[in-house]
Amino acid sequence: MRPPVATPALGAAGAATTSRRAAHLLALALAVIVSFVGLGASPLDVPDETRVAEIAREIVVGGDAIVLHLNGQPFLEHPPLYYMAVAGTFALLGVSDTVARLPTALATLLTLLIVHELTRRLAGARAATLALMALAASFAWSRIAHRCVSDAWLTLFVTGGLAAFVSAAWPMPRDGPDARTGEPLDARAGAGRPSAWAMFALYVAATLAFLTKGPVGWALLGFPCVVAVCVARRRDLLAPRLHVPGLLLTVAVVASWLVLLRERAGTEALDSYLRYQVWGRFDPSVEGYRGGHDNPFWSYLAWTPQLVAPWTFALPAVLLLALRRVPERVTRPEALRFLGAVLPLGLLLLSVPGTKRPPYAVPLLPCFAMAVGVWLDALLSGRRPTWADRAGLLPLSALVTLPALLVTWPFRLLAALAAPRRDRRLPVALERLAAWARRGIAPGDEHVGTNVRRVAVGMFVIALAGQIVGNPFGEDTDLTPMAHDLQAMDALGDSFVGYRLDERVRAVIPLRTGVLVDDAPSTDELTARMGALGRGRVLIENSPLERLDPSLRQALRPVRSWTFGRKTYVLLDFGTPTGDGGTPSHPGD
Repeated sequence: MRPPVATPALGAAGAATTSRRAAHLLALALAVIVSFVGLGASPLDVPDETRVAEIAREIVVGGDAIVLHLNGQPFLEHPPLYYMAVAGTFALLGVSDTVARLPTALATLLTLLIVHELTRRLAGARAATLALMALAASFAWSRIAHRCVSDAWLTLFVTGGLAAFVSAAWPMPRDGPDARTGEPLDARAGAGRPSAWAMFALYVAATLAFLTKGPVGWALLGFPCVVAVCVARRRDLLAPRLHVPGLLLTVAVVASWLVLLRERAGTEALDSYLRYQVWGRFDPSVEGYRGGHDNPFWSYLAWTPQLVAPWTFALPAVLLLALRRVPERVTRPEALRFLGAVLPLGLLLLSVPGTKRPPYAVPLLPCFAMAVGVWLDALLSGRRPTWADRAGLLPLSALVTLPALLVTWPFRLLAALAAPRRDRRLPVALERLAAWARRGIAPGDEHVGTNVRRVAVGMFVIALAGQIVGNPFGEDTDLTPMAHDLQAMDALGDSFVGYRLDERVRAVIPLRTGVLVDDAPSTDELTARMGALGRGRVLIENSPLERLDPSLRQALRPVRSWTFGRKTYVLLDFGTPTGDGGTPSHPGD
């Protein structure tokens, strides 16, 4: 008896399932490599990474996760969620630089998988893989992908929230475009009323974004969604059933944290957070605000080229494709237009507050990477390149092939000068490398597919190599040797005091030694503490030392100094015995 023959429909369904499974496995492998390879390649950067790690360590030691502390003093700059995550990894695995970065690595992994899954449903598996690689190759995003800072978590929650909004507003087929033909599947099967669960996920992401970085999480999530609802006139997205549960959750969680902050740290601490860390970031002219980063309105216009690098040259082509020339295989053109508009809308929103920094815009990059993946996939699908496509692809391909050109051209010149006229050929391997490099700068349409592949793979490999190498300049600013020297000299303890130490020292010394630094904020405080101790040691930055009162300086004797970058720190004795064997001298005698 013959075995049953699979019908064409079942065969196609099995092939689609296999293709989808292979795409998921490839995405998972790439995401794991990007997220965890090179995680401990360099020490924690100062001051940002060391500050976060020390605050998390003090949560473990002191047990207070509501009121954050740095060197024993309240730290009210950010909500506590990310610091709690780092503290949790410390409690489980111990305190180390690599362990401190594990929460960021997890956020990096999840962000890449969200980008891949949403792009796959939107434009297919190949576009999804290209989008994942495009995000991994984005220089601004890769800078925070391995750092112990809260930006990676904010990026995760903003990306997840925007993906939830897309799923609620424009339901897409789970399998994406047809795996064999590339044609878009009928998305109407998933259409209908917006998903209440997807909208609730948006509010969950907004709540977590606030607890990670404050109101900027709400702004980066809410502004593009509100604009999309207004432009598309989607009244169905305003139904109370979609918003009431999520709003109640967000208000309850955020209000609970603010109430707990007031109870634990007092009304003054809550007022300080709201005045300086919320309103002060919007209006830096608030009296007492010392956060810095006060930049003009047009700053992000100047920062955009470096923000989207290396895809700077492709920016016009990507936005043109996403907003106007949507490929036919895209299942939901409206969703791609929304994702393409997130970057310009977000930059416009971030330009309104007075405080501006390029890292603030990093959460916008995953949506831009999705549009880049669709653009690269469209070029691979045989779409005739436009002037914008050529202007974006050719410089990128030339950038990838530049190392090969730099290798082959000198050999070609030497061969032309040294070899006989009848034989100026390079070795076969160099000839092939030269031919490969020349195709990278060839403007013809026949090389488009080759150039797209080399750009995607080349940029991904460059970014991965950068993560493996780490930060080669970190040793110049790493204060860990000074902390270990102070510990070895037995200088730390009750007789040790600092004077107006910067945040780097107040984070690194406790992080590396477990000893908090008694830091005097003024000359009067320093004089009083030296008088109370009678004898001990003080750590001062070189420049403040020169500005001390001469009578106070005379009571200090230099012991050792350390130089890191542009800063020099000096360890001094005070209250040392006099030459005649009398009692120690110190201010106040």
